[in-house]
Amino acid sequence: MDTHIQIAAENLVMAYLKHDTSQENTDFHSWSETFMHFFNQYFGNAYFYLFSVNSKKEHLTVEYTNQPHCEFKTISYKNDDILSYLSKDTPSFFALPSTSNLLNTCTANLNSLRAGIFFPLYEKNSLVGVLCIFSDILFADNQIKILYPLINHSFLRTYQLHQLKKEISKLESMNRALEASQEAMHENAINFIKIHKKLTDSLAYAKRIQHAILPSTQLLDNIFNEHFIIYLPKDIVSGDFYWCSQVDYTFLAVVDCTGHGVPGAFMSMIGHTLLNEIINTKRQTDPATILKLLHKGIKEVLKQEESNNKDGMDISLCRLERNANFQLKLTFAGAKSTLFIYQNGTLTKINGNRKNIGGIHYKEQMDFDNQEFDLQDGAILYLMTDGFVDTANQERARIGMEKFQNLLKEFANLPLTLQKEKLLQYLSDYQGQEPQRDDITILAVRV
Repeated sequence: MDTHIQIAAENLVMAYLKHDTSQENTDFHSWSETFMHFFNQYFGNAYFYLFSVNSKKEHLTVEYTNQPHCEFKTISYKNDDILSYLSKDTPSFFALPSTSNLLNTCTANLNSLRAGIFFPLYEKNSLVGVLCIFSDILFADNQIKILYPLINHSFLRTYQLHQLKKEISKLESMNRALEASQEAMHENAINFIKIHKKLTDSLAYAKRIQHAILPSTQLLDNIFNEHFIIYLPKDIVSGDFYWCSQVDYTFLAVVDCTGHGVPGAFMSMIGHTLLNEIINTKRQTDPATILKLLHKGIKEVLKQEESNNKDGMDISLCRLERNANFQLKLTFAGAKSTLFIYQNGTLTKINGNRKNIGGIHYKEQMDFDNQEFDLQDGAILYLMTDGFVDTANQERARIGMEKFQNLLKEFANLPLTLQKEKLLQYLSDYQGQEPQRDDITILAVRV
């Protein structure tokens, strides 16, 4: 009988190896069925249980069984013992040998079958699976030793293919997720480009509107002998604006609104509208009163008495007129601003009141002061915002008012167009690669 079993075992190995070289089993189910087919062919019917072992060695999971109507469970794995049951209606138990043993036999009465064989399955000395075979054959140790290398080797190949398959599946899943993420990023990028284009188109349109309301070169040429304008918004649109009107008198203003970019541009539109209303429509001609009304208008438009809004503006406002003797007279009112006058070889600095237009909630009456000057023909007025003097270099040092005043003195006898070139060149050299901090506006006119 032992000889017959020995031969059957050897034949099973040869037949399986011949089959296995021409067909790979890439999952546990197909491997179990293939091996069960050959085993049953040589040894008669048997029950098979194939368990996989999780990486933390916590439990065994049934991957395959041919026992009909079997309800199998996960089996806890503790030290070197397995103790559980494989089905509710057919209980069985078997002991797990130490990992140094290659095999173990145990007897069990499982549906009248006589023997149970436990095959531990290893990869690199790590237990990865368990094969249990219950049959009517009582195998001897040498016969089991014939089967065991075949079982372990063929299972190991299937296990490795199975793991490879899992890794490929995992990579494919990750790749799909990556592709979906890339697609989403691409779509977001396209949407961002569209939104950015809409925004820049809107800002470009706003810039055209803002430039359209500024005094034209032709108007300034008609009023003054010479002029130059340095108008450098920090962003596409500006919080600075310059303003000119000839109604009863000649009015000239440079205004620096709170903020820059879009917020500043909104404030500049409000300031421009209020100046037109106060001077061109209501025909107010006194500069100090105009600033007082402008302050009141800003507070009303922005509802600053009932909100925390502190937006406002600084302004230099000049009124020019000729008296009965054709003497040119300048009346200046300013809010936190500076005016320079150059005549007879002298540069004079005039400061406005240290008061804001809008913003701060003064309880006292908001009054501004007029300052009057006689001008000679050919005199130059320089109106400015603080953007030029606040420009910083790489050491974060500002140009400053003193340096700006010295530049005006140095360039004052040059034609205004050349003065503009000199100021712009100095600004560029001083600033270097540093970003522009604020809107920059300088308006110079020769009367």
